[in-house]
Amino acid sequence: STDSLGVRTGLWTNWSRGSVFGWTLTLVQSDANLLIALISFCVTLVGARLWRIVCFTLHFSYSNNSPCDAIYHQRQVLLRNSSDAMNGVADFARLFCAWRLIGKHVWTRSLPLLVLSIFWLASWTVASVFSSQVSSAMGNEVLLLSEHCGFVYVTSVNATTYDEALLFTWLYQYLESSTNYAEQCYGSDDSNLVGCDTFVHRNLPYNITTTAECPFDKNICLDDNSTIVLDSGLVDSREDFGLNTPDGQQFQIRMRVECAPIRTEGYTTNFNLSDDRSYTQYWYGPSGGNFTYEWTNDELWELRKLAIQSANFDVAQTNDDYNIDVFSVYSNNGTLNASEALGSEFDPITELTITNADLSLFFISANQILYLEEVLDPLFRATTQLSEGYSFYFSDQPASPLACSSQQQICVPTGSGSDCTPLLGVYDVFPAAKGLIEDRSASYRNSFDWLLNDFHLNGMTIYQIVKVMSSSALEAKQSLTSGFQPGLPDNQWQIEVERWFQINLAAWQYLFISLATGPGISSIPGSFISTPGNTEEEVLCRNQKITSAAYTSFSMFALLLIFIFGVISIATSYLLPHCIYHYRRRLYESLEWRIHHPLQLQRLAHEELGAGTWSKTAMFVPIAGPDDTLAGLDVSDPSAPKF
Repeated sequence: STDSLGVRTGLWTNWSRGSVFGWTLTLVQSDANLLIALISFCVTLVGARLWRIVCFTLHFSYSNNSPCDAIYHQRQVLLRNSSDAMNGVADFARLFCAWRLIGKHVWTRSLPLLVLSIFWLASWTVASVFSSQVSSAMGNEVLLLSEHCGFVYVTSVNATTYDEALLFTWLYQYLESSTNYAEQCYGSDDSNLVGCDTFVHRNLPYNITTTAECPFDKNICLDDNSTIVLDSGLVDSREDFGLNTPDGQQFQIRMRVECAPIRTEGYTTNFNLSDDRSYTQYWYGPSGGNFTYEWTNDELWELRKLAIQSANFDVAQTNDDYNIDVFSVYSNNGTLNASEALGSEFDPITELTITNADLSLFFISANQILYLEEVLDPLFRATTQLSEGYSFYFSDQPASPLACSSQQQICVPTGSGSDCTPLLGVYDVFPAAKGLIEDRSASYRNSFDWLLNDFHLNGMTIYQIVKVMSSSALEAKQSLTSGFQPGLPDNQWQIEVERWFQINLAAWQYLFISLATGPGISSIPGSFISTPGNTEEEVLCRNQKITSAAYTSFSMFALLLIFIFGVISIATSYLLPHCIYHYRRRLYESLEWRIHHPLQLQRLAHEELGAGTWSKTAMFVPIAGPDDTLAGLDVSDPSAPKF
């Protein structure tokens, strides 16, 4: 939630929109409402003053020093004294209605002015209403403001010491938040979901293919054409993650994952502990011993035995949850390296050997879970009926293996485009990325190195997600109740992999927010936290964008454009008649404009009756003698009032 996050108010530059159009003013909502009201008032005022310029122009163009009829003079007076388009609509409508049956050419002399005033009124009413777009056009992007900044060194996903246990707590919360976000915001198209409005992009796009060829030896894949491939494409640090850096200082990262269920025939053996106790061992490369993984066969045997004896399956099931274990081996210099120094956990067999990618093996066990229907999914396959007379099914094998390769790619901008690393494993891609910026400025290298270290340590992979979240990472668990599982679709394993990938993308999004706000757990030892060490890193901390409905951002370019145009329009509307008169340009037209002012018309009426001694008769305000008494209104005939 953005409610607990500090936000920087005032002026800043949103580099996604450029240095000019990105100049932004962020205000709290109450202040923003006042500014929006002021903008609307200014737009209305500008519309009224521009209408005065239009009337002045028309008055000049119609001006004629020859004798003219009443329509001409009334039209000129209305143009001179129409304060805004709304008054214009009323005045020209009355003029048209009064003369429409008896006036000469009234349709062409007054109706166009009525139409013009209606159009002007409608246009500026719409402009006033939509003037608030000066804020909504900028979206609701704001800059984070935090007293804390830095990232956590996640060097291991295994907690062996007290400090590492504290670190694991933070890591689990981090991934739990990512999981919740992925479930809610990646799995639905509803744009109004609460909690999906924090990041600059609700979710990151990705491409998915479910019928790709096996990335390993074809003989080890269960199906040569059912591999799932998930590819994020290049995700930009500024446009997608909201890191507010100028052009040329952002970077892009890409993640690609390929997964396929693999065969167990020929790669498993049974290891008997006693006559009724045994393990299944999986041989995909040694991990501590000669085999990769082993899982007990006793769960299924005991479940079936107890189920036969009692119909109370709640008693019979002693292990009613999924178990998922994962082993990884990392690429080093393009080839898989089983070195423990890299964190590798097994040495893969030839059939699983790949280049320029990391490899993970996932083993999913259903234990004593009972399925209400047959399941044909290759990882969750359950076609063995519990016993005669029961319509329950249990897993066909103790554990089902899934092999995944993962790669990343990093690009940095250049003057003519971008330089990119190849798709590589995590231990190869980051050194390769640093090689791309060797000739860049020290400032860029400092900020880039810090971000890369954060990504390298906290960017997560599907291996780390499953390792930490365990069975909570499984989508199938969402419908598991007390050891009973409804039927699962035939592509459940692909749904699971896509979910892990979505969690990974959400973790990337949280990564940038976490960098700007700090880890948020004060109990994490300082030795596990990397804080800014130079000016460039401090600048990154102050330039993380999020979205927040509690604040409103305005385009300063649009604000200045509105106010500058408004000032010019208002000034022009008042100064234009004076300037033309002062320089004696079109003297008759200028004098007619002045004479049609109400005060001048009043002077003419009284002067014709001999009332008052007038001076300054060419000015806007004519002056009568201080002791003069002007004519009064004669209403003896109410139908024809006169002075």
